[in-house]
Amino acid sequence: MIMANMGTPALSLQQRVDSLRGDLNVLETHLAGSEKYQALWKDGFSRIFKHLDTPMNDDDGSLLRNETLWSIAKNCTGITEIRKGSALYPRGEMKDRKKTGITQTNTSMIDIVCKNGAEWIRINNTTTDRAMWGFVNAGYGEDDSESDQDEDDVDDPSGFIKEARLLLQASKLALYRCQHPKVKIIFPRLRLHELGKVKLCNPKLVLKVFERMKAMGITVQLAHELPDQQNIEDVVPRMVAPDYTDISETLNLDTTILLALVSDISNGQVEAQDWHHEYISVQIKLEKCTRLLPDHIWPIICKRQLVCTQEAYDTMQLIVDTIGTETEKHRAALLFAQLGATLKSSERIPAFQALCDYAVPKTWSLPIKVVDIDFQVIRSSLPQTTALPIFEACSLSHGKKSTKDIPVNASIFFYGWSERITTLTSNADVSRSIEHIIRDANDDHSIRPDIWALPYTRSLVGKEKQNNKNARSNKC
Repeated sequence: MIMANMGTPALSLQQRVDSLRGDLNVLETHLAGSEKYQALWKDGFSRIFKHLDTPMNDDDGSLLRNETLWSIAKNCTGITEIRKGSALYPRGEMKDRKKTGITQTNTSMIDIVCKNGAEWIRINNTTTDRAMWGFVNAGYGEDDSESDQDEDDVDDPSGFIKEARLLLQASKLALYRCQHPKVKIIFPRLRLHELGKVKLCNPKLVLKVFERMKAMGITVQLAHELPDQQNIEDVVPRMVAPDYTDISETLNLDTTILLALVSDISNGQVEAQDWHHEYISVQIKLEKCTRLLPDHIWPIICKRQLVCTQEAYDTMQLIVDTIGTETEKHRAALLFAQLGATLKSSERIPAFQALCDYAVPKTWSLPIKVVDIDFQVIRSSLPQTTALPIFEACSLSHGKKSTKDIPVNASIFFYGWSERITTLTSNADVSRSIEHIIRDANDDHSIRPDIWALPYTRSLVGKEKQNNKNARSNKC
C-alpha cells in the first residue's frame, strides 16, 4: 500500500526524514539544468520540504502530510505545480469582493497539478474514525440513512462536499487545452474496510457522500485504491516529463510546426551572423539550451499519423520557396509526398538524418498527409456560439488567407476541431485567443477544440540580402 512506510514503528523519525530526503535528492539531480528546475524544484518541492532541515518530534504532523504528498506525487505523471492556490472567482469579481469587505476565502488549494495541467489533485488527510465521528457528532445514528431524502437536504458534517464544490468552482476558471482540469480528491488515510468500526454510525452515510462527489464529476480515491510505491529512480522521469497519453493518434500540424521541422535553426547549431534579424538571433541562442525537435516536437509526433490542411501546406511552401535555404527546401521535400514523390517512406528518415545534427527517430511517420477540406461545411458543423468569434480571431491573425480566400489559421484550427483530433501549434496568439473565447462562452456542453500549444517557435534562418553581401565585399 502507498502508506506502508509512514509513521510505523518499523521506521524511526530520522529514518523517515532520511528516506524522504534521499528521494528528493534524486528528483533535484534529475531536474538540475532543465527548464523545469525553477518551477518544480526551487518554487515547488524544495520550498515545501524545507522543514526537513528543522528539528521535529514524533508527533509532527507536517512530516506525515508531506510524506503523503510525496508518495502520491510519485504515482503522478507530467507534474507542473505543487501546492497551488487557484482563484474561486474571476479577477474582476475578486477585486469587488475585497472592496466590499467579503472575508471568505478567495482561493482553493490544489496539492498537485499533473498530466501537464489537465488534472488537479487535492489530498484530504481525514482519517476513517474522524469521518465517522463527524456524522455521530452531527446527530446521525447507526440506523440513519439519507436514502429517502433529497441529496441537497442532507447535511455533510465531513465537509467533503463543500471541499469538492470549491475545487470544481476553481476548475471552471481554468483551462488546459481548452478543457477544464479534471478534479481528483484522494483520501489516503480513509479505508473502506474500517468504515463500520464506529458502531454508532451507519457507514453508508460516508459512502453516500462519496457517491455524490462522483456524481459531480470528481474522481475519488481511498487508501485501498492507491497503487503500491515504486523505486524512485524509475518514477522520477515520468513524474516531471510531459504526459502525451491523451493526445489523439492522428495529429494536425499547423504552419508554425511545419516550419520548425524544416528550419536550419531547429535541426542543429546555427552560428549567429550580424545580418540575422534580432528574433532569429534569439532563437539560435534558445536552441542551444532548448532543443525544439528532440525535446518537444518529436516526442509528441512520433508513432502518430501526421496531417495538415492544404492551406497550412501552401503557406509553409510559399515561405520556404521565398526565404528558405537549400537545406530547408530539401527537408521540406522529405516531409511531403507532393515535393518528394520519388522517395519511398523508408528512405525519408535516413535522408532527413543527413540534414540534421540530432538523432532522427525511426518511428517518425513520413510523409505528412495533406488534407483538402470543405471549410464552409466544417464551419457549419461546429457550435456557432464559439465558432464565429474563433473564426474572427483566426481571421485577424496576420490577415493571411489561402488561395480559396479562407484564413489559413481558421482552416487549421477548425479542421482539427471538427475531426476531434489534437492540433499541434506554436502560434501563441491564436491559441490564447481561442482559450479566452472558450472561457468567456462558459459552455460546458459544447465540443471544444483540442490544442497543444508549444511555448517555443522556430523560424527559417533566412538568407542574407544581396545589398548586405555587396556592402561587405566593398569593405573588403
